[in-house]
Amino acid sequence: MFIEQAKDGRKNWWKYLVGIVLVFLGWQVIGAIPLMSVLFSKIHSLYQLEKLQNPIEIANYLGAVPFLILTLLMFVFGLLALWFWIRYGHKRKFRSLVSLGRTNYKKIFSAFVITMIYNGIFLIFAYFNSPDSFQWHFDLWSFLILFLICVFLLPFQTSFEEILFRGYLLQWLVVLLRNKYLPLLITSVLFGLLHSFNPEVDELGWLSMIYYIGFGLFMGLITIMDDGLELAIGFHWATNFIGFCFVSNDWGVIQTQTIIKNTAEPSLFMDMLLPTALLPVVYLIFSKMYKWKRISQLFKKGQLTDFGDASESNNHPTTFKEI
Repeated sequence: MFIEQAKDGRKNWWKYLVGIVLVFLGWQVIGAIPLMSVLFSKIHSLYQLEKLQNPIEIANYLGAVPFLILTLLMFVFGLLALWFWIRYGHKRKFRSLVSLGRTNYKKIFSAFVITMIYNGIFLIFAYFNSPDSFQWHFDLWSFLILFLICVFLLPFQTSFEEILFRGYLLQWLVVLLRNKYLPLLITSVLFGLLHSFNPEVDELGWLSMIYYIGFGLFMGLITIMDDGLELAIGFHWATNFIGFCFVSNDWGVIQTQTIIKNTAEPSLFMDMLLPTALLPVVYLIFSKMYKWKRISQLFKKGQLTDFGDASESNNHPTTFKEI
């Protein structure tokens, strides 16, 4: 099984702690150097620096597109750090963090298309429900720039988060704890905490964490049920694609010139709780497409295999595609 590939997870658990530290350094320290270099090159006083207290203010100061590019570059370095440690620390193929066999590209793009359609329907419903809450400001040049960023840079961000949480950490915890449901819950909470510094949480309160934890649970669940990370990668990519390129608001973490601007007052129900509550619809679509077993298998005992010796597992890696 895909989630059982961390065969050195019990005997060499310390490698995962080292890996987490290295990934953090690559992502948040080395990866932040380009952003901080550009930022400090434009700052001429401490007063200017003190005014930049959150991502929205930094984006307004540097410009939305330069800030977006520099922020997404951080995830490239995080992904490289994870690749390095998997290859030379765990002596595994990086591909084993994404799939059991060869990566199914069709699943990635199928999940992407289905999620785009699903979000499009949701957006159309929201528009007709309250048309005065949306402003159209399409600019061809801005759209093309954002579209290229979403095609070539955004996948590094979404894939990094999926590979780290639903690949690296989920695999390790499944092997370490010998079950599926606790690792699913733990990685989903961690995924939610990763987003706890987003401006949305300040704007809507801590109940908005239901959205992030709920989406983490959903992506972890489809990873387990489908025995691979492809659907979660496609779903995550499409979800962020919508927010980066098509519709945004004045209070979210992404401040790009999207095609549509949502000018409505922030709503915990409409912006966070309702999208989370509708995730079972997407789950049902995927489950019918790929003929998944009942979700109750998640809680059955005695399903995990006997992993044997850690050194043996390192000699038999599985496959993957980098995205």
